Amino acid sequence: MTLNPPNLVKFRVSEDNLDGKDRPELVKAEAFIEIINKSHSNVLFKVKTTNIQSYLVRPNTDVISSERSLEVRIVTQAPLAETKNITMDKFLV
Repeated sequence: MTLNPPNLVKFRVSEDNLDGKDRPELVKAEAFIEIINKSHSNVLFKVKTTNIQSYLVRPNTDVISSERSLEVRIVTQAPLAETKNITMDKFLV
């Protein structure tokens, strides 16, 4: 199994989330992780975080078929300006 990106989750505010708001720090940030199953069998995964109240992870569990990939979306629960210590939070797949 391979992760892309392998070691770092990068949050950003997409243009779609702005909805006419001038200040990006007032909207929620999102990040994506691609999980790639390079094996010849199915793989079950689960995503955990050290701060479950601050993030919505979808899907947080699933089965990835042989030699397929799946994209996991991570969204902050609060606007970016209200998110504290985002650099200290960790994710485990």
